[in-house]
Amino acid sequence: MARSLTEIKTSLVGNQPGLSTSSTAEWRIWVEIFAYAIWLFEVVMDVFRADVENQLSKKQPGTREWYSEKALAFQNGHTLTVDEWGVVGYAVTDTEAQIVKRASISEAGGTVTIKVAKINAETNELEPLNLTDGEYLNFQRYMDAVKFAGTAVEYRSLPADVVEYDISVYYDPLYLPSEVEANVLAALAAFRTALSFDARLYKTDFVTAVQAVAGVKSVKVNSMTIIPEEGEPVVLDVVEELESGYFNFSDDSVIEMINIDA
Repeated sequence: MARSLTEIKTSLVGNQPGLSTSSTAEWRIWVEIFAYAIWLFEVVMDVFRADVENQLSKKQPGTREWYSEKALAFQNGHTLTVDEWGVVGYAVTDTEAQIVKRASISEAGGTVTIKVAKINAETNELEPLNLTDGEYLNFQRYMDAVKFAGTAVEYRSLPADVVEYDISVYYDPLYLPSEVEANVLAALAAFRTALSFDARLYKTDFVTAVQAVAGVKSVKVNSMTIIPEEGEPVVLDVVEELESGYFNFSDDSVIEMINIDA
């Protein structure tokens, strides 16, 4: 870790006898120059060391970072090869064939779970790997070939979870309710987009997004339910995991606009 300028200057001067005590002495100028140069070098080395360590963590087989990097490197329709060092990979890099755009890795009970999604070129929305076109099966075969030996892996690429809400929005009568409602919908759309892949969904974050809209005085969540593609609906109380890693809001969601002074 880089030392402070004071520490470096102290180490340079030490207990040298015979140095002038004048605040304008020439040796003080040279100490400042050399101390700054050394400090800058140590800062650069810290940044370099951190980058190297980060790269090594990604390259080390079996780490979550490594699995994520491998998932994103999948090239649909390409054949894997084995180089002279025994490393499994692709002979050439084809970014157009790298259809996995989001990947998350978790581990529990000795099993690694890999969630992935691609992006629809027309809607720019996340969606699962295609089953009928073989994308999902090709991805599984690829990961089975490159994964850390002896590791149990579970793959998941599902349609978006559906979040259905029923909220009462208390608005300032100085604002038009239709305008406030439109802005609430826009804020929730931005909230959904901003949520990172496979992040936890917190009810408080949802409420904060609505509360931040101009004209909203308060908001009451009457109900909020997560409906996954697989499994039973889950009532969102505080926080929940998303089965697919991402979500869309249900068209059946309800916003009731209430005049705060009524």
